[in-house]
Amino acid sequence: MEMMREHVVSIFIMPPSMEELRRRLCGRRADDSEVVEARLKGAAFEISHCEAYDYVIVNEDIEETADRISNILRAEQMKTCRQVGLRELLESRFPIED
Repeated sequence: MEMMREHVVSIFIMPPSMEELRRRLCGRRADDSEVVEARLKGAAFEISHCEAYDYVIVNEDIEETADRISNILRAEQMKTCRQVGLRELLESRFPIED
């Protein structure tokens, strides 16, 4: 599992506050109050562990959050370790003479 960790980018998307999370969950009208309370309790635990993720985004605005996620993924794709064929490209275009 740890070997696969290097290929994973983890992003924790959190609400602006617990009050806002409660408002969003209740606004969906998909769950009864017991389920909402259980989800809030679970969220508090998850938020307390957000530092285990590579990135944390506070979701105040859906478009801004989507842009931030896209930016993270673009940047991660450009890491040298993820650029397939980079070594060959460098060697072919910038030969090192001994």
